[in-house]
Amino acid sequence: ASGGWNSSGRSYPLSWMEILYKTIDAYEKDLPNLMKRSEQNSFLTLAEENELQRIGYWPSASYLRNRVMP
Repeated sequence: ASGGWNSSGRSYPLSWMEILYKTIDAYEKDLPNLMKRSEQNSFLTLAEENELQRIGYWPSASYLRNRVMP
């Protein structure tokens, strides 16, 4: 198993992928507070989140997980 590929063609250490997933999990826990601070009440659809996002928009944790290479 590998943590994905980088521009050098070598695979990333698997531990980096685990750290990334833990970071997204922590982000998901703090997301209600982040959204409250910026007065964001909802998320765009995943299709809309794949388009241009305005500065100050907090993407959903689902969107971030979908952007991570398995």
